[in-house]
Amino acid sequence: MINTKGKILCVDDDPDLLNINSSILQLAGYKVVSAITGAECLARLKEERPDLVLLDVNLPDISGITICREIKSNPEFFGTYVILISGVRTSSENQIEGFETGADGYIVRPISGQELIARVHSMMRIKEAEIALRKSKERYQMLIEMMNEGLIVVDENRFITYANNKLCEMIGLSRSEVEGRLVSDFLDDFNKKIFNEQFVKQEENINSPYELTWQHKDGNTICAIVSPRAIFDKSDNFKGSFAIVTDITERKQMEHILKEKIERLDLAQKAAKVGIFEWHIPTGRISFSKELEHLYSMRSRGFQGDYKSLLETIHPDDRPSVENTWRTMREKREDCDIEFRIITSDRTIRWVSSRCNIFCNQNGEPDRILGINIDITELKKASEEIEKLNKELEQRVIDRTSQLRTLIEELEVEILEHKQTEKALKESEEKLHMITFASKDAIILIDDEQKILFWNPAAENMFGYSTHEAVGKDFQQLLSLQEYPEVTKSRLEPFRKYWEWASIEEAVEFLAVKKDGTKFPVEVSQSLARVRGKDVTLKIIRDITYHKLDEATIQQYARRLQALTEHWLEMQKERESLSAEIDEKIGSYLNVLKVSLEEMKSQAHINITENLNKALSIIENLLGNIKDISLKLYQPMLDKIGLISAFKWYLNQYSRMTNVNVNFKHEGLDIPFPAEAENIAYHFIQDALLNLAKYTTVNEVKISVSAERNSLVLKIEDNGKINEQFKQV
Repeated sequence: MINTKGKILCVDDDPDLLNINSSILQLAGYKVVSAITGAECLARLKEERPDLVLLDVNLPDISGITICREIKSNPEFFGTYVILISGVRTSSENQIEGFETGADGYIVRPISGQELIARVHSMMRIKEAEIALRKSKERYQMLIEMMNEGLIVVDENRFITYANNKLCEMIGLSRSEVEGRLVSDFLDDFNKKIFNEQFVKQEENINSPYELTWQHKDGNTICAIVSPRAIFDKSDNFKGSFAIVTDITERKQMEHILKEKIERLDLAQKAAKVGIFEWHIPTGRISFSKELEHLYSMRSRGFQGDYKSLLETIHPDDRPSVENTWRTMREKREDCDIEFRIITSDRTIRWVSSRCNIFCNQNGEPDRILGINIDITELKKASEEIEKLNKELEQRVIDRTSQLRTLIEELEVEILEHKQTEKALKESEEKLHMITFASKDAIILIDDEQKILFWNPAAENMFGYSTHEAVGKDFQQLLSLQEYPEVTKSRLEPFRKYWEWASIEEAVEFLAVKKDGTKFPVEVSQSLARVRGKDVTLKIIRDITYHKLDEATIQQYARRLQALTEHWLEMQKERESLSAEIDEKIGSYLNVLKVSLEEMKSQAHINITENLNKALSIIENLLGNIKDISLKLYQPMLDKIGLISAFKWYLNQYSRMTNVNVNFKHEGLDIPFPAEAENIAYHFIQDALLNLAKYTTVNEVKISVSAERNSLVLKIEDNGKINEQFKQV
């Protein structure tokens, strides 16, 4: 079943006008319900929920203006469009009154059917665009509300006009408690200054992230990064800004904790002398404090107190740099700081920060190295985590800002694309209509349930079903799938899936079934399309009967054609010979007899004259019959050579035998007609020409044969005059 364009409620107290408007809109594809009073209109509104109400202003019980006002003020009828129509209240004041009540349109009668349809179409397009825009707005509103960051919109006077759920959560207040207030109401003096300075920059279209802090309702301090973007109208007037607000309270707390740990670690280094080692250079002896022995797992390793054992505790990747640093320190007599990794006895990797001081003997030669090693594994991890968090946070701010910008731009583009798509769709439908009706291939449109939605004239000729019979029919009933030899089970399954959703590059051959049961080979190709929001499939079917004839069949047809041609030529010779013999022998004798009788008539008695007149009349009839027989003997095999060829052959013979100039024209006879109709047409022309030859004196005949609306139309014009002996008759 084909979907309608929408539902319209027509309201008019004039039954004739109501029927006319309803019929026009139904023919345009709309579902129409009607009412003749205001009370019935309100009742039908609740029952039918129409998309549009075509409402007469002057109703017998309730004014159309009053009904319109009630529709627009009732939330139950939200989204219902109203067009007022009147042939009485047509002044500008009446129309203004209608629009002030909320009417979406006002039509003044009289109005043509085309204009009425155009106005209704326009209003329905506006309704569809409004629904699409509302859905798009709801979608973007949902995305904004689901954001993990706060979103705030501030006008040019620094009042909050919008705050999403996340921002309200960060403040600790409801949306009604936030919106409509100044941003500065939630900030202390220090942060007010920061905000005001940044807002001034935004007025100059300078947008850069900055940090703000404020007190949550529960008393906790909230730290956030604010990423703003200025808003300007079409005249470049500053209208405020919106901003993504990212909560960084946890990050700030981590930074504070890390700072405290570093301070305590510095204090521990100075006060407790944690991890001290001494390296006696001349002997190569190295000693460790207990804390450092524990860090390096010296006892479990069986540390020998030498340089080689110390290097074995250092991570293999760090050993070259550590050796090079210590070598340089000895050569240059300079202190050094170095960080490296060690591997404990349980194969744990830990980071160590080493501060080394070198001491020389009296001769200035390096004597010993004294150093302190600090386990900075947790500090490294914390630093790496903070760096990672900072990068993630910066990227999230960038991504969220970009997403919001993209959402706004997409909304603008979507509105523009909707208008362009509507225009393109109209042009595409017009082109499709032209192509489908001119195509010689069957073009069929089906829905996702394989039901036929559209059926072009070529499909009617190919299958024998009218459009009325075909629409709603299951498409698969047109194909004899089980009998087509080339379709195996493995090929049929993908093709069924192809019917439903897919699109294939090559056409598929099947055996089709006509209305009368005749089966014939076809080539089926298809593509997917979207029409009025519905997925449909366009199928193009080509009759390949003649393509399927093999060489042997063609040769067989050629031999049969040759035999028929030879047989036809033999019959022609026999007929011509017989005709000439009848005309020569019988005709000549009768002509002599006619001349003799005419002489006798001029000399005979009056009674004999009467008898002779009768004899002459008989002879005239006999001569005419002989000529009829002679012409009919030239009748070709109509069912073999076709109607047009038969006409041309017969008219040529007729002209040769009667010396009458025949002007023959034909039009639209490419499509064959039933054999019975062609036979009747041929004999009609034959009988008409024989009567002209028998009863008139004629030298020119015009014959026209044409096809009009599945009928043969024959026209004959001549310049003949009736012979004297037949005028009385």
